[in-house]
Amino acid sequence: MFSHINRQKQGFTLIELIVVVSLVGLLSGVAITVINADSKKKLSEDSVKKTNLRTLAEGIESYRTAEGQYPIDTTPASMNPYVKTWPSGYNYVTNAVAPYTNFYIYIRSSVNASIFFKYSSLWKEIRECTSPTPGFGSC
Repeated sequence: MFSHINRQKQGFTLIELIVVVSLVGLLSGVAITVINADSKKKLSEDSVKKTNLRTLAEGIESYRTAEGQYPIDTTPASMNPYVKTWPSGYNYVTNAVAPYTNFYIYIRSSVNASIFFKYSSLWKEIRECTSPTPGFGSC
């Protein structure tokens, strides 16, 4: 009649399995976040670079609207008040002779060193290029 009292417990209960699986999932999620922190940082750096590139392009386009041509260089004397400070790493190129009717800006990606973010006055958008190819319409 009381034969079930002497039986040994075999295996785990469903609750125990759910708790263990949940803990393993939680720990692996934390580990993946910690391991990929550098790649997340580089992705956010690229987002900042694209935002800065867009802001610089808007300032230069405003300069052209007001002055009738694009600036010759990026010195504060020629860019004020359209672009107050030019961040390091951003390269500005305009056509070599007046009137300065085209320009492009480019900067290297943080995630992939063989990719450049480039804005051209001909495209009016940011593109990902494999090199900072000289040329206003090339990528």
